[in-house]
Amino acid sequence: MNAYGVRAQSELFPHAVSNYLTESTKLSGYESIDVNWSMDGKLQVLLNEGINNIFDGHPSVAETNLSDLVQKDSMIWEAYYYRAISYKQMGNLKAARKDLNRVISNGHALYESYLELGKVDQLGDDLRQAEKNFEKAIRANAEHPTAYYLRGNIQMEQNQLKSAAKYYNSCLEKDSLYSDANLKLSILEIIQSNKIEAGIPYFSKVLRRDTLNRTALLFRSIATFNQSRQTSLDDLNLLVRLSPGNSMALFLRGMQFAELENYARAFPDFHKVIEMTAESDNNFQGQQTWLDKRIDIQNAGAYAVSRVYGLPDEDALKIKQAYCLLVIGAHDKCIATIKATSISEREPLCLFLSGVASEHAGKHGEAFVYYDKALKIDNDILDAHKKRGIYEQELKEWKKSISDFSEVLRINPETFVVYKMRGVSYYYEKQYSMAIEDYSRYLQRDSLNKEIIGYRGVAYQTMGMPLEAAIDFVNSGNTEMLNFKALSKSIDSLLLHADTLSALSYLNTLTAQVPQFTEGFVLRIRLLLEKKDWNRINDLIDTAIQNKRGDVSAVDHSFLLTIKGMTLCKGQKYDGALTTLAQAITYDKHNSLAFLERGKLLLATGKTNKAIADLQMAASLGHHEADELLSAIHR
Repeated sequence: MNAYGVRAQSELFPHAVSNYLTESTKLSGYESIDVNWSMDGKLQVLLNEGINNIFDGHPSVAETNLSDLVQKDSMIWEAYYYRAISYKQMGNLKAARKDLNRVISNGHALYESYLELGKVDQLGDDLRQAEKNFEKAIRANAEHPTAYYLRGNIQMEQNQLKSAAKYYNSCLEKDSLYSDANLKLSILEIIQSNKIEAGIPYFSKVLRRDTLNRTALLFRSIATFNQSRQTSLDDLNLLVRLSPGNSMALFLRGMQFAELENYARAFPDFHKVIEMTAESDNNFQGQQTWLDKRIDIQNAGAYAVSRVYGLPDEDALKIKQAYCLLVIGAHDKCIATIKATSISEREPLCLFLSGVASEHAGKHGEAFVYYDKALKIDNDILDAHKKRGIYEQELKEWKKSISDFSEVLRINPETFVVYKMRGVSYYYEKQYSMAIEDYSRYLQRDSLNKEIIGYRGVAYQTMGMPLEAAIDFVNSGNTEMLNFKALSKSIDSLLLHADTLSALSYLNTLTAQVPQFTEGFVLRIRLLLEKKDWNRINDLIDTAIQNKRGDVSAVDHSFLLTIKGMTLCKGQKYDGALTTLAQAITYDKHNSLAFLERGKLLLATGKTNKAIADLQMAASLGHHEADELLSAIHR
């Protein structure tokens, strides 16, 4: 088996199976029941509208219809059954369970109700209860296949493969045309044998009875990709006719045509796939990831379509072949095919495709040369400018990269990812204000990109803007870059210039996200103290003390202890307040506020002599309120 057949089977088949397993649970569907239409005409209308709205995919409207019906006549059990279906589809599992249990308790539609109850349990991740209800459904009607199938799905989900197979076979005994049971058995056989070919008999069995089964067509086309190319291609042709928007079928057919060297047919298939699954250029990371390469290929395809149809037929065919080889990863063959054209050195498409193939092959020096040559002929190839700019960054040719990234933005101003790239070049070119401007433009579109927020923080710091830098470092998770003492001085400077609003804005952000910024808490609490905003002080003080850094000054620590003592005092916890204020004084013998507050507390508790001593100390340290209190005592 060649490399591309291996890729089709080892990469695409698991993806196809995963999609199918998600789609084939049958949990959102429902069993219809026989309805007794002997009710009043107006009630018939409500029930009929409810059922039709469920069928049309409008469960919330159906729930309204059926609830209206139940209000008018609570004895119509069919309304509860179908309302449970609408509740299930809306995700209101509790309400669905309640309605179904009501139907069951009255002995109606036992098979259907137990089946739906099991689905509700499974949607609620209660697999044990779901299994019990599916078993009850089987006992209520052992001839119906669906309960066996759903029971098998749970066993398969729990990796009980033999038990799952037993239930799927039981399902097929009741209905030999139950295609999903056969498909599930095929997956079990492939898992047990570790051979995708083991599923072919099951796929073929399904298709003999249902020639238009899309899942079986897809699975068999992958399983026979190498051993029976014509069978694979026939299945893919039919599948594409049935599902023109099936990107996996188109991609597989393109690969099959490429294997058969029918590049004229492969090229449009690959191009359709790329159009249908196009990724935004702004998802490009410039790190040669799988997603980066996919964006490269889609842009190369768009450029190829814009030019290939005006070229000589023989050369156009070879370029289509080269593009197909690029898509399937045959990079060296791609370049060789381009070189075999008569226009390989003068057609920018040839040079650009050669650049992409070289880059994906890891031949970056050659890729750089090809992109450079292509741009000398056509200066409007956005992707070539972008790639050349990246290579220039790696070569530390910052001015040249700035020029190329600017060209990208000229060609398409919406390629905002390039602002991020150009910002890096501006930074290394020491044009810091331009770097900040580009980073900010990028962040307008991707505000959560922590890497770029961090880069901008470094640029702010380099420009001597520590507060702006600090906000970016905090928002990017780079708190180790913060210089707490310098930040405190910068905010102090704002306060000295009476810019209290800006100071508070920085303090609110920094203290909220960096509890170790003790100096910030001190400044913030001092401002709140001036406003006597004790509610906010109460919210902050414990956080500030609990997260205090070891290198914080004794003065700041003493201040926080003083504030804590004051909050304890306001809460009438006087013993704790006295102890805490004593600790504050121990840390800073010149803390006039601590002496004042302890003096006030002692005075209030009748310890006048001690209070006077503290108030005298506060007065000697310059606290005017202490002078006023002393005067009042001596009067």
